[in-house]
Amino acid sequence: MVTAPEVSLRRVAWVMLFAAAWSVFVWGNRILILLRDDRSLGFLVVHYVIAAISLGFAAALAWYGWMLLRRARG
Repeated sequence: MVTAPEVSLRRVAWVMLFAAAWSVFVWGNRILILLRDDRSLGFLVVHYVIAAISLGFAAALAWYGWMLLRRARG
């Protein structure tokens, strides 16, 4: 029998995994756009740093989401 906290943990885990995947999708596309963009070096550096930080957060979110999902499954 599945209890309410287990269902809640699974939902939170899936939301975390989806948010991580969405962030990778958005910033992956943005990086591809920036690679072809003819902007100033400062603009590119700032956006690459923001992308790297966001992808780092996405990796952490995916890891915690995966661990939470494994915990909810037992």
